Amino acid sequence: MRVHDLTDEDDDGEAAMTQIRERMAGIYFDLADGHTWEVELSLLGPGRSVIHLAVALSVADLVGITVLCTEIATHIAALRASDSEPEPGPGPRIDYADVRAALDSSTPQLPSVPGHVLATRVDALLDAPTLPAPTAGTTLPDPRVTRLATTIDEQAWSRLGDLADELGVTRAAMLLAVYAEALRRWTDDENRDFIVTVPGLSVAGTESHILDRTRIYAARCLDRPDRSAAESFTDSAAELRYRIAKGVDAVDELRHAVATGSGHRGLAPYVLTYSADRPVLPATASELLGHPTMIRSSTPQVIIDFQVYRFVAEEVSLSFDVRVGALADGVAEQLFVTTVEAVTALAEWTPERARSMKLTDLVTLPTHVRRHRDQLAGTEQLSRGYLHEDVQAAVARHPDHVALVCADRNDDRLTAVHEQLTYGEVDALAKNLAADLVRRTDANDIVALDLPKGPAQIIAALGVLYAGCAYLPMPEGLPASRRTAIMEAARPAVVLGPDDVPGPAIPAVPDEFVVREVGLDDPAYVIFTSGSTGTPKGVVMSHAAATNTVRDVRSRNRIEEDDALIPVAAMAFDLSVFDVFGVLGAGGRLICVGDLDSRDPFTWLRLIDEHQVTIWNSAPMLAEMLAAAAGPETPPLPLRRVLCSGDRIDRGLYERLAAIAPETTLVAMGGATEGGIWSNEFLVDANTVLRPDWASVPYGAPLTGQSYRVADASGRDCGAHVVGELWIGGTSLASGYLGDPTLTADRFVEHDDRLWYRTGDLGHWDGDDVLVIHGRNDAQVKIRGHRIELGDVEAHLRRVPEVADSVVFPFRDNTALGAGVVLTDDASRRIDGEGIVAAASGMLPAHMVPTRIDIWDSLPVTGNGKVDRAAVAAHAADAHRVTADADRPTSPETALVVGAFADLLPGDVSEQTNFFAAGGESLAAARLCRVLADVGYAVTVADVLEAPTAGALAEVLAARGPAATSSSSPVTSAVPVDDSVARFPLAPLQRAYALGRDGLDGQVRSDTLFALVLSLPDHLRSDDVHRAVQRLTDAWDGLRCRRIGDGEQGVAHAAEVPLVRVTTPLREYLPRHRPDSVCAVIVSDLDPDEVGLAVDYLALDARSLVTFASAVLEVADGGEIPPHVDPGLTAFAAHARTLPTTATAGAPKASADLRLPVHAVPSDTTPFTSRRMLLTDVDGFNHTADRAGVTSSVLLLHTFGAALGDALDAPRVPVTVPVSYRPTESTPGAGSV
Repeated sequence: MRVHDLTDEDDDGEAAMTQIRERMAGIYFDLADGHTWEVELSLLGPGRSVIHLAVALSVADLVGITVLCTEIATHIAALRASDSEPEPGPGPRIDYADVRAALDSSTPQLPSVPGHVLATRVDALLDAPTLPAPTAGTTLPDPRVTRLATTIDEQAWSRLGDLADELGVTRAAMLLAVYAEALRRWTDDENRDFIVTVPGLSVAGTESHILDRTRIYAARCLDRPDRSAAESFTDSAAELRYRIAKGVDAVDELRHAVATGSGHRGLAPYVLTYSADRPVLPATASELLGHPTMIRSSTPQVIIDFQVYRFVAEEVSLSFDVRVGALADGVAEQLFVTTVEAVTALAEWTPERARSMKLTDLVTLPTHVRRHRDQLAGTEQLSRGYLHEDVQAAVARHPDHVALVCADRNDDRLTAVHEQLTYGEVDALAKNLAADLVRRTDANDIVALDLPKGPAQIIAALGVLYAGCAYLPMPEGLPASRRTAIMEAARPAVVLGPDDVPGPAIPAVPDEFVVREVGLDDPAYVIFTSGSTGTPKGVVMSHAAATNTVRDVRSRNRIEEDDALIPVAAMAFDLSVFDVFGVLGAGGRLICVGDLDSRDPFTWLRLIDEHQVTIWNSAPMLAEMLAAAAGPETPPLPLRRVLCSGDRIDRGLYERLAAIAPETTLVAMGGATEGGIWSNEFLVDANTVLRPDWASVPYGAPLTGQSYRVADASGRDCGAHVVGELWIGGTSLASGYLGDPTLTADRFVEHDDRLWYRTGDLGHWDGDDVLVIHGRNDAQVKIRGHRIELGDVEAHLRRVPEVADSVVFPFRDNTALGAGVVLTDDASRRIDGEGIVAAASGMLPAHMVPTRIDIWDSLPVTGNGKVDRAAVAAHAADAHRVTADADRPTSPETALVVGAFADLLPGDVSEQTNFFAAGGESLAAARLCRVLADVGYAVTVADVLEAPTAGALAEVLAARGPAATSSSSPVTSAVPVDDSVARFPLAPLQRAYALGRDGLDGQVRSDTLFALVLSLPDHLRSDDVHRAVQRLTDAWDGLRCRRIGDGEQGVAHAAEVPLVRVTTPLREYLPRHRPDSVCAVIVSDLDPDEVGLAVDYLALDARSLVTFASAVLEVADGGEIPPHVDPGLTAFAAHARTLPTTATAGAPKASADLRLPVHAVPSDTTPFTSRRMLLTDVDGFNHTADRAGVTSSVLLLHTFGAALGDALDAPRVPVTVPVSYRPTESTPGAGSV
């Protein structure tokens, strides 16, 4: 036995004993070698010691371990009494056969269960509960167990016993019911009936045995939320009686379920181990050994073992032994506290209370968790106010300061005259409008704003509020039917058009005008959102509710007089409320743009720099567009706060924004229109670490005066990591839906005497109460920040006469809508997908129109007969939509645009492809503009909107011509071109290489450089190699072919090969060589026996490089230029001219967008590093490929892809495979460079 002398330790040996305990808790017992238990001793001082005992549960059960402890105590007592080692007793050797015989010969009293129940009851074996686990890949399997433990004193335990007796149950049954309900709080709504395994300690006739005799029962725990606590206890007691009386071991049940192919997982990882009706250790043993100070058990496949033990008479131990890493962070801890608090509270219950209360009233989330979530929004109370109140204060402070900058001078008659408007001028215009409205309306009437985006719209909103009315922004471009539906629902008293806003002259404020008073809880604005029945619903927001959010967010982000913002959000999108009243209420500036410029990221970049814009507020997609549009010429932007909301926010968005605005902080927000613009916030800056299990930026914490709940299907609070519906509460809630009390009552509900809005969004709380968003729990989605009821779109599609049925789904990462439709019997001859899109465009706003239509004979259904939306969406993801017309001649501009479309859109494309109908969205349009700008064509997103097909956009490019070359434009060649090979376009792969050389956003910038070090024979010198390279360059056109401009190439009449002498080793220099010629020869005094070749391979494929390298040595050694190589490029030039149309036909799309970590685009090129492996057994490799029935290249590709997949932990990996064009052997030029 190992003895540890800890008498001299400063901390009474606690640190050393902790290490001993951890080591022994992880002991691996080699049962085959007879290794089944260990005992060690720590000496702490005179009369004080600690026994460390580890026993394999394969051989002993709890009772057996206590027998072992009792024998140890007896042996110590005998040793003390005699002061000598006692002789081992002559007792018999006990084995498992003896234990079985003793159990069989005993006659324990079985529970009373009616015989017909035992004979006829047949149960399907339920699965175990499924609790939140760590996200795959974030933790490693861990064999260790940690223990959570507390005790209940004898008095409380006795009261539990008295309650159990009064209810006619056992304490074990009560604890099983409590434990099951606690587990249920951490399961999803679909898995609320499950099994918990309960070891039944039947020890009759084997009381003195150590060997394991435990039988385990699989107790069914059924969710009966309507039953009282007493009835739940009775159900658990009846279940335990039945299991014990039936006598079927859970291990046998699990084995049978797996063997019969029932689909059961064969696991029962949640256990209740109960042994608390009498002390485990006899009094004589506990008096000698003292109290257990650390207990831990580990059982294979068990995740939580809830152990209820009475080791000594004075107290009962409640503990969880939890498998480390099996549950998500915080789950086990919260579950344990929930269980303990429920058991403790139950000890105070009377039988009457147990009969009148439900078990769900007893088993709640931990008190500290509920309290912490309530306090997340802080205790600060913001002052109530009117939405326009802070703007009035800003007018009073500095009427001469600029409020609105008219960046787009074509919006309305105001911008045609004024470059900017001061606070005093805005106030005067708004009050003149208000004075007119007061005469035409009553207080709290609704006034519709039917105005284009721009200053007039902002002034009108302010004027409506001054008049004591609520403004209703009408979305631009609404179909007539949608507009009619909104007008009928809102019944506005006045509809303001462009001619109703005063101007362009600034009028004086009417002397008699006074802002009309209304209540703080009266409506400030109404915004209509999509409705599931096809009828839009109007959200009514009061002054006090909206002002709470506006003031809180303004304060949090320290928005002041020197801040500026471009209001890109449409007025009918509630982000505009903060744009107007958040910024103007601080005294800041709004840089106003029209509708087209509000969608053009290149205009945004210019305006941000020109007007020193510091605040950005938009849906994430627009922020992505902003980052995508920035190029090498973009200066660092002054943005310090980027507010994003309305959709999921990609984890990498901050890094992309920080690359163009180094001082920025990303403010991730969320909520609902019904919750008052926003209800939560999470900040991302350079110091923020996003957890691996967050698929996107989380919601974070509630804003001031607001609250969140994550509720299950019964409206109960969910535990950590349990996904439920997000409920919003607090002072920013909407008043309800305009004219729809039924819908208001359904979505705005009372809970615990507080009003909550049920958002329909899904989310969960992390272990430390960070709120994480998941998606929707209904048929509602967010597309580019717009909340859309899929049922609304489906209802409108069914109104198309030719459509019999429809199902709508989001695709392309929730950036667009698609639809599967079934046509009427004779409709296929009259309408196609494009016709349905056109019909939908006449009924729905643009963001609700599906961009692809799949026509089905009948829609697929699930097993329960519901339309299988997922199957329709999956079909859309796999299908190709359009094919290219390979025979049609195209211009270089058309080839360029078609190639760019092909890189950005799913499926195949052609000159007729409509960018947006083919699945493109705003972000992809911004990237398209960036790609075209990188090759010299300045276009905007507005241009793409106006000319959405590839052919039409190519005409725009051709009409404008390339933009003037700036200092940051691609490097081009100025060499004279050989007339024998006229200019011809770069092939698609060459264009990709060229863009990579010039620098693409998010990509490493690198030259097309092939470097080779040649070891020279003794009779050759570097000058010989240089002369050979010059001879080959003079002879072969391919070695004089250079890039011209952005998209062409040509052959120079002559090219001098430089001989570069360097002072560093060749292998150190070559990766950093900057090619300004196709070929260069590099020599170094440090490598006298070697020479380097640097080749710009833009016009050379791999076979050309091999041909060239071989020819260099042959010519340098006095040989002739190889005669079999065609020196011209006529065949290649002809081929390159055919590529723009044929290259895109049938081109497969990458199956994933996987990115290895890269830096931002550097101002200089990035050097490369080579790693080389020699394949020595070429024949063996080829034989392996032959046996697999593939080529060697396919085997290499498979191996490379598998290695990448393992490194990236990805099921699919896109690998680019350049394919060389080589004329057939019968064609001149079969051997070419």
